[in-house]
Amino acid sequence: MNFSHRFIRPMSVTALSLLLFAGCLSSCTFDDTELQNSIDDLTSRVEALEDFQEQVQGDIASLQDIISKLDSSVTVNNVVDNGDGSWTINFSDGTSITIRNGQDGEDGLTPPSITVVEEDGTYYWAYENADGTTDFILDDDGNKIP
Repeated sequence: MNFSHRFIRPMSVTALSLLLFAGCLSSCTFDDTELQNSIDDLTSRVEALEDFQEQVQGDIASLQDIISKLDSSVTVNNVVDNGDGSWTINFSDGTSITIRNGQDGEDGLTPPSITVVEEDGTYYWAYENADGTTDFILDDDGNKIP
């Protein structure tokens, strides 16, 4: 077997294979428009959820503040309607909080609202259903959460 059969021919086959492979790759196109639109949609949905979560956490902090004031015998001096769906509650200790009215769902039903219910001198977290019934929020063991 001579040098050309041993080295040149396999190298030319390899070079030809690489050229054909490169040609195949350059001729392929992929339209990722649908994928990009899906990513954009998911991004906007995550941003909306983050905004909602921030508002809910603010509302929960306001409710916790109200409960601590109830426990420390602070009274409400007045409530001011801010005209934008929110109210400012002014307390006897000079502090105030702002609460907001949520928006109705698409079907116009009233969503459940978080509240506190006093039972035997202890305030427990609860929620009021759209039909007006109140259920306590329970921990993993089934106990009311104070």
